[in-house]
Amino acid sequence: MSIPDPKKTTKRAPKTMRKDPFSMEFFKLILAQCSENETITPQDYFALGLISERYSLYKQTLEQLHDENGVPIIAIDQIGDKGQDSQKMNQLFKASNDLYTQLMNGLREFGLTPKSRNDVQKIKAERESLLHHMMKGVSDDD
Repeated sequence: MSIPDPKKTTKRAPKTMRKDPFSMEFFKLILAQCSENETITPQDYFALGLISERYSLYKQTLEQLHDENGVPIIAIDQIGDKGQDSQKMNQLFKASNDLYTQLMNGLREFGLTPKSRNDVQKIKAERESLLHHMMKGVSDDD
């Protein structure tokens, strides 16, 4: 399988995918890596588009989650119903964690985490071994 031409990659992005810079760059990067690893087919582009959108949302959420000094705002100070001070978890923090989980699950599906990449390599090795064994059996019959 050949590595896709980056100029043509955007044509492979699903029409339903948001075409913001984060999504498109991630789509190109992951498509190239999956093509090199031989772990993607054109039928997978829709799922890759969804993962790319999750990445974009994750990046945007992280940008909003940090204050002007780059410190993450995990909790928000609030005044309760009875006038008492309280803290509540920042919903952006929860959203970023949820998006991170979805993103990692998607990368795992495409064999792009260390463990899943190792699993893909094992499957390839087993397939090659089986093919070699089958070819050897055909050669022995000659």
